[in-house]
Amino acid sequence: AADAGVEVHDSGYFTSASGEIDNVAPEDTFTFRTQFAAVDEGELPEPVQTPRNIYVGQIVEVTEPELPPFEDVAEEVREDAENAYRNTVAYRESVAELAQEIADSVNDLDDIASEFPDVIVETGETEAFSVGDFDYGMGLFWNPREIHAQLGGREPGAFAGPIHDFLGQVYFLELLESTPPSEEDWEERYPEERDSIRDRLLAQRRQEVMLDYTESLYLTALETVPVETNWAAFANMLGIVDEDGAPDLEALGLAEVGTGAGG
Repeated sequence: AADAGVEVHDSGYFTSASGEIDNVAPEDTFTFRTQFAAVDEGELPEPVQTPRNIYVGQIVEVTEPELPPFEDVAEEVREDAENAYRNTVAYRESVAELAQEIADSVNDLDDIASEFPDVIVETGETEAFSVGDFDYGMGLFWNPREIHAQLGGREPGAFAGPIHDFLGQVYFLELLESTPPSEEDWEERYPEERDSIRDRLLAQRRQEVMLDYTESLYLTALETVPVETNWAAFANMLGIVDEDGAPDLEALGLAEVGTGAGG
């Protein structure tokens, strides 16, 4: 390290499940702990290469694992179990079903708690945002375009949901205030946004034309392209053969034997 002009750091104790390791970049933690898990004490393995860094390390101490008292880790165990269940398909499907049931039953945020007392409801108010100017620093990781699709152009008090965010959370919303763009907003921002708006609309129209074109090709093919059926292959797959092992086309019930003909 001295010859290379780099400084030596201590990782501190870590395990094969550690989420954070001292002096290791967060994005490198998984690769770091995985590679060094197979290294014996005192051994100097090959450098560990990650997308951003290269680690040259040596295991200086290994301690035997100890099982901590359950009361010391009970809360952590409970959180791990809950998080593991939230990542299952069964949980996501049950949440989606419940969210749709709520959407079909209530038209107001206050009614959710009364109509569904077993559902944990947390309420809050967002800061003002727009489709093109959304601050994920609020801790809300949803698609603002989906919000606009349900609430855009509606009056305050409008109810919307369910909204599924990128992390699997489900939200129901009530519009508190809507501020349409003013003439000043339009004059100030349209010159900046004009090219992106045009490109987005053009891409959307191209997609629509391509879908129309491919559908037209499909329908035309159905009407003009002859479909040939290999009845012999069907007979072989179904095991319908004669004494000589040849496809028994008559046993298939064909009135005529020929390409594409059958009864």
